[in-house]
Amino acid sequence: MNIPSYDITRSWDYNYDHGPNFKGPYPPPPKEAKWKFLGHKVISPLGVAAGPLPNAKWLITYAKLGYGSLVQKTVRTSAHKSHPFPNIVQVDVDGKLDLDVNKPLIGQPHINQPTSKLSITNSFGNPCRDSKIWMAETRKTRRAIKNGQLFGVSVYGTQTESMTVTQLANDYAKCAKLAKSSGAMFIEANLACPNVKGSENPDLYKSPHAVARIAQATKSAIGNMPLVLKIGYFDNLEDLTLVLKKALGYFEAVSAINTIPKRVVDQKGKEILPGRRLSGVCGYAIKPYGIKMVKKLTIVRRKLKAHFEIIGVGGVMSPQDVLDYLSAGANHVHCATAAMWNPLLAYDLENFKSPLRFRPGKSKPG
Repeated sequence: MNIPSYDITRSWDYNYDHGPNFKGPYPPPPKEAKWKFLGHKVISPLGVAAGPLPNAKWLITYAKLGYGSLVQKTVRTSAHKSHPFPNIVQVDVDGKLDLDVNKPLIGQPHINQPTSKLSITNSFGNPCRDSKIWMAETRKTRRAIKNGQLFGVSVYGTQTESMTVTQLANDYAKCAKLAKSSGAMFIEANLACPNVKGSENPDLYKSPHAVARIAQATKSAIGNMPLVLKIGYFDNLEDLTLVLKKALGYFEAVSAINTIPKRVVDQKGKEILPGRRLSGVCGYAIKPYGIKMVKKLTIVRRKLKAHFEIIGVGGVMSPQDVLDYLSAGANHVHCATAAMWNPLLAYDLENFKSPLRFRPGKSKPG
């Protein structure tokens, strides 16, 4: 069993200060940037999603590991505390993952699944340090990014009960502008975090009006810099079409999916993450839904005659999973759970002995 780079027996703050648990050696990086992503040539079609990378120590470590893109963990315009420990547990999924949030899964704090089959639930609530701190981390990371890699920052608007959609959109935009000024090469608007609480809406990505306002305000703040919309799962193709149609022209890529919300309990039926009735399931169990979303996004893109790129996310645990996403229509692929339990996944992909069903760099939008 691999030792994860994130210590699930410790708090988010501990991992922020002491992680990642990876000391090398580092494998040789790819010699050629033969893939395309957001108008740039990159060394790998695989990147790391925002979840595991809260600061420069984490980001630089994974940059050295040969990933094509890296996304700094979701930040806000003001500091925000993490949900209390524990934050990550294994979930046991028997067969296909049921989308009914009220049908519980059994979780356990001990990892006993192989990395390629590992499913977990996590619940942090988009924590971050003060903007001056995370901006300094962003600048430090950008200086370490090599040719053939893209560095993005995931941003989130902090919603209060009295806040209008326009005010929320402006907070997203303000955060994105701070990230751009600190060295981000693209912005990812996190619209689908299932682990937020209180007045914050985990289903924000399902609102055509909210997504359009956030995309417009954020794009206005960052100008020509690429904007990625991070969304969750849509069971209905028409609903997905309505959301993207209303925001069309204000984003360059869509990233999907951001976990599947489920109720996770312990063996006695109690909340395994105290105070959190629902939490996001990720890892092996959600791959079928991620693949379905990529296929739906390709249909919507063709239907709208659009040219946005597609980032496939969810259950990317092995090199074959990356190829499956690319074959389904993704232009680029992100991993999160696997990146923690197998930091060498990009290297494994580079050396994976399998006949490719596509040509590197030829996966183009629309």
